[in-house]
Amino acid sequence: MSSAEEPSKAAKILRRTRVGGGLTLCVVALLWLAAKPWGDTLVLIAGSVISAGVLLEAQRMGLFPPGARRVAAWCALACTVAMPWLVQVREWSPSYAAYRHALFPLTSLAACALWALVGSAGGGLDPRWKRVWPLLLVWIVLPMPWLFSVRVAWGAQGLVALALLSKIGDVAGYYFGNALGKHRPFPSISPGKTTEGCLASLLAGAATGALLAHQGLFGASPRFGLLSGLAIGASINLAAQAGDLFESWVKRRAQVKDSGTAFGPSGGLMDLVDSLLFSVPAALVTWPLLLVLP
Repeated sequence: MSSAEEPSKAAKILRRTRVGGGLTLCVVALLWLAAKPWGDTLVLIAGSVISAGVLLEAQRMGLFPPGARRVAAWCALACTVAMPWLVQVREWSPSYAAYRHALFPLTSLAACALWALVGSAGGGLDPRWKRVWPLLLVWIVLPMPWLFSVRVAWGAQGLVALALLSKIGDVAGYYFGNALGKHRPFPSISPGKTTEGCLASLLAGAATGALLAHQGLFGASPRFGLLSGLAIGASINLAAQAGDLFESWVKRRAQVKDSGTAFGPSGGLMDLVDSLLFSVPAALVTWPLLLVLP
C-alpha cells in the first residue's frame, strides 16, 4: 500500500473505536451473564477458553515448544473435571475466598501445563525463549481462570469493577496520547506509548477507583473510604499498564506487530487481555487488604 493509500490517523482511530465498541458490548453481555447464579462457573470456563486462545497465539509467535498445544487441552479438561468440586468450594469462609479460590486454578493449571510441556522444552523452540518460556507460560495460563476467584469473593460487581479499572486507562491513554502525547518513554518497546498518555491513564484509573468506592460498586466495603478506591484504581491501572508494556516487549522480541488478526485493528486475543494478565493477580493480592469482604 502506497503512502497515498495509507489510512489517516483519524481513520485508524475511528476504525479502532468501532471495533472497540463492538467488543465492549460483548464484554457487557458476558458480565451480565456472570451475575447469574451459575456465573462463577461461566467465568471459569470463559477464562480457561481465553487462556487457551492466548496460548495458541503465543505458540504461533514462537514463544513455546510444540507441546504447548496440549496445554490448552489439559487446562480445559482439568477445569471440566473440577467443576463439581469448585461448586462446593463456594461454601468456604469468604474471609479467605480470594486466596483459597485462587489455589485450585493455580495448582491444577500449572501442574497440567508443566506436565504437558515436560520433555519438549527444547524441541523446535527459538533460542530467545528457552530461558523465559516457563515464566511466560504462567503469565498466560493462570490469570484469566483466576477471574473465578474474583467472581466468588466479590461477586459480579467485583468483576465489573476490575474490568472497568483494567480498561478505562487504556481508553484514556489511547485518546489523550494521540491528541497531546509528545514524549515517548519506551521507544524501543512500545513506540506508540507516550508519557502524557500514561499519566492520563493513571489519573483516569485512580479517579474511577475513587468513584467506584464512593458508589459502593466494588462488591465490598472499602476499608479506608475513598483512599481505598484511589489505591485500588491506581494499583490496578499500574498493573494494567505494566501488562500492556510487557506484552509489547514480548511482541517486539517475537518481531510481530500484533499477537493476531482476529479483531482487526485491535489485534489478537492477547492484545485484548494483556492488561488483565497483570491486573487480575494484582487485584487478588491488594483487594483483601483494601476491601472488607462480605
